[in-house]
Amino acid sequence: MTNSEIIDVIVGCAMEVRSHLTPGFEEKVYKNAMFYEMTKQGLKVDTEVMFQVKYKDLVVGTYR
Repeated sequence: MTNSEIIDVIVGCAMEVRSHLTPGFEEKVYKNAMFYEMTKQGLKVDTEVMFQVKYKDLVVGTYR
């Protein structure tokens, strides 16, 4: 699958979630719904992945 095709799938998943969930829920609700929709479409999805933030050559923090 090309990057463009993956983006189309992700946008479609977001539109599906938006059509079923109204505004006002906590972020984790939308995250879980997106995870469901994307895995249902066959995408491999990782959530809450740790990554380092670098300033020049120095690691100045880590985030999830």
